[in-house]
Amino acid sequence: MFFEVEMQRNVIVPADQMYTGLLLQRAIIIQLLEDIADMHASGEHGYFLAVTKLKKCDRGRVRDLTGEVVFTVVFDCLTFKPVKGEILQGVADRILKHGVMLKCGPVDKIFISQKMMKDFRFIQGENPIFINNDNLKLEKDGTIRFKVIGVRWMEIEKEFRMLGSLDGDYLGPI
Repeated sequence: MFFEVEMQRNVIVPADQMYTGLLLQRAIIIQLLEDIADMHASGEHGYFLAVTKLKKCDRGRVRDLTGEVVFTVVFDCLTFKPVKGEILQGVADRILKHGVMLKCGPVDKIFISQKMMKDFRFIQGENPIFINNDNLKLEKDGTIRFKVIGVRWMEIEKEFRMLGSLDGDYLGPI
């Protein structure tokens, strides 16, 4: 789920932000953070949450035409990557006739099919819910513990989509 990965990235600092000493380091770090925020996620590492450590920064190379300076930076980054088989908690975003849509951290497209909810049945109404024989309810904005049964990286949207299940011990509404 949470990983700390070592990454390398070329950071481009514009010529007008070239300073000496700590101001240069600040400009490099700010540009690195902006680049990571723009990338959002990757299929290999997951969602980028935070840069935790700056390990190495080279001396930089000046681009002839623009005057920008390119620094190769090695850093550690905290990431969130969903893994098949793990147990997570999500918040019900929508209750549909065929299942429940959840959100969990940066992942906002998690689907649990009605077929993967043992003993739950759908109740139509203004606020639809799923309910089981023990009167446990799956309702909008409720917290649900689920098992990840499938993960797919969507390259165009730069996001993960997951399928979940409530079949197992201690899974369901919390």
